[in-house]
Amino acid sequence: MIIIKVMNDTDITFCKELTDIEQWGYLAQDFKRLISYEPNGCFVARKKNERVGMITTTSYGGYGFLGSLIVRKDARRKGIGLKLMKQGIDYLTKNGIKTIELDGVFPAVMLYRKLGFRDKYLSLRFMRRAEERSHEKPSPRPFSKNVHMIVDFDREKTGFTERK
Repeated sequence: MIIIKVMNDTDITFCKELTDIEQWGYLAQDFKRLISYEPNGCFVARKKNERVGMITTTSYGGYGFLGSLIVRKDARRKGIGLKLMKQGIDYLTKNGIKTIELDGVFPAVMLYRKLGFRDKYLSLRFMRRAEERSHEKPSPRPFSKNVHMIVDFDREKTGFTERK
């Protein structure tokens, strides 16, 4: 039987280990921050009292985001990801969220569509090791002089304001 519980500080090491396996680069502080944003909206799945998966939610006004959905490789294809996503969706919906989005991975597209998510745009992810050196010299890009306008625009569109 799969039990979904609210994520807490004792789950952070497990969650970070899952992201390490997937090479997502999360830090323990990232999960502390996510828990502080949504204290009752981040979840861990357990099977026989053993952690097997996780998902996080974040809300910005009427907009919600599902993130960090990972199920341990040995526990996949057993409905755990579906239960975690339903828990996240239920949490966001009960809190007045009107639109829910997520960054998906290709192997889980069928799961997202099963839950009513529609394609928004194709996204590719790239990675490289920080210590690797490129043979090409990158052209320098000046930092935008309009950064404050960009931040204000982003806040207006997402409804997100800093939490202290």
